[in-house]
Amino acid sequence: MLSKTQKTSRSASRCHPAEMGIAEIEAFLTHLAKDEHVSASTQNQALSALIFLYRDVLDLPLNLTFQSVQARRPKHLPTLVSKTEVERVLRQMSGETLLMTQLMAAADVCG
Repeated sequence: MLSKTQKTSRSASRCHPAEMGIAEIEAFLTHLAKDEHVSASTQNQALSALIFLYRDVLDLPLNLTFQSVQARRPKHLPTLVSKTEVERVLRQMSGETLLMTQLMAAADVCG
């Protein structure tokens, strides 16, 4: 079974990647952002895969001008657990478990 990206890339162009130009590649990356609503990291992974394909497999230069639409990065990460909920869980712990959990929580907050 083909993944959505494989179906998209196959339907976008029936020619060999070596015959595709910058316009087709940028159109594909734009399609991922606008039509497939992929995350910025997924679009970047697709770009990295294309760069690898052209540079290391096909031995062809790929000089993208980045005219494609870039997927939007979220402004902030969602909060999965509130501070109150963490405090409530920590109050139920003791000993090494409490210490290890506090260290992991502190590392996540600081880092």
